[in-house]
Amino acid sequence: MGQPPHYHGRYGVESTRSGVRVDVGQQHDKTGADVTRERRQELLAFLFECESLAQGMVSAAPNSALMEHAVALCEGYLKTMLDMHHVWQRLQRAQEQGCDLKAQLEKMQTVLQEVSQQASRNAHRDQNKEAQARYWNTVGGLIDEVLRLSRQQTPISPPTRRTPEDPEPAPTTRVQDGHCEPASATLVPEAPSPFPEQQTALQLTAHLFGKFKASLGGRDMRRWPRGKGLKIFKFLLLHRASPVSRERLMETFWRDTEARAARNNLNVALYHLRQDLSRYHKTFPFVSHHDGYYQLNTELAIWVDVEAFDHAIHSGQQHDARHETALAITAYRNAEGLYQGDCLQEDTHEEWAALISQAYRMKYLSALDYLGKHMLENGDYQECVTLWHKAVTLDSCNEQAHRRIMHCYLQMGQRQMALRQYQLCAESLKKELGLEPTPQTRQLLEQIRHASR
Repeated sequence: MGQPPHYHGRYGVESTRSGVRVDVGQQHDKTGADVTRERRQELLAFLFECESLAQGMVSAAPNSALMEHAVALCEGYLKTMLDMHHVWQRLQRAQEQGCDLKAQLEKMQTVLQEVSQQASRNAHRDQNKEAQARYWNTVGGLIDEVLRLSRQQTPISPPTRRTPEDPEPAPTTRVQDGHCEPASATLVPEAPSPFPEQQTALQLTAHLFGKFKASLGGRDMRRWPRGKGLKIFKFLLLHRASPVSRERLMETFWRDTEARAARNNLNVALYHLRQDLSRYHKTFPFVSHHDGYYQLNTELAIWVDVEAFDHAIHSGQQHDARHETALAITAYRNAEGLYQGDCLQEDTHEEWAALISQAYRMKYLSALDYLGKHMLENGDYQECVTLWHKAVTLDSCNEQAHRRIMHCYLQMGQRQMALRQYQLCAESLKKELGLEPTPQTRQLLEQIRHASR
């Protein structure tokens, strides 16, 4: 089966038995990207040439089933290569657009930092502008998060391997760490491993409900600085979604201290905090600082119980709004399980912590109330008693919870327990608030006494 020594196929490609040559003309004044693009087209032209040669072979031996099978394989391979070429082109365009977008975000970040700093200074002089300062800080934090995520993106190489005979191409550009940089390219770049090697992030776990505890990579963190260092660490955990300004930390922890002394106190507290954290990882900067703003290092993989609690409460509210009762109960159960005591219970003597603690306590009580109501509807009185006893433990003057416990005891036939619960309610109200039980509670008491006769 003969074939001509030279065959002119598509794209002006000349194919011979010894190889493929593409007449690309003078390549002076061409960029590396242009050369790489032409070489990629050369490879595609070679594949088209193979297709044409195979068709010629079939024409010479039309009854050969082997030849027909070879042509089918060649056509399938060619289609796959064309699809990958189109994907590669789209990827390059997306990476170029990503570089432009990142540059615009960095410009916005610079402007917002100036605006947020000015807003923080204004808020320090005028408390009415504090909300505006928080707004700009939050916007800046969102842009920081977008930029951080962009640095984690890695370029994808087309899944085709270069043979040892292929020549090395001219350099082109790539995106790495969020920047456009020159990079070596091959005629057909190597496919990435399906399991790329990635540096494992440090895992920080923190519990703010009940007694504070934290661990790094599964190792308990027991050594903490005296003074304000640990309190600042907790504050940054609670506000890790966006950087916190120096002025806000000074106002929170040294409100009645002169500005210069407060700033010095902050620097000393952060120094001791960093020193103690370095015991668990000597080279990792746990607390980052940039232009007067502090934040836990975003490279940390952080799990905080209050964030999981907030997520569960929000999920329960959404399911309840859609009348998905079973899913709502599951979500509120998750929230109830996470609450191991008041948030920041070791710091509630300070105003900043007391406000946060009270807010989380109210969320917890609302979850208990939701669960208790549905357990009551299902006739699970013992579970209702368990849930509302948790509410009474947090607030002994919660008269509504006392009444519900009394009602459940009455339904279970435990009248003495119901009467005892009334006595606990009356004593707590008298001792803590100097009040008597409401008529509604006294009316329930009469029902219990009447039922016992």
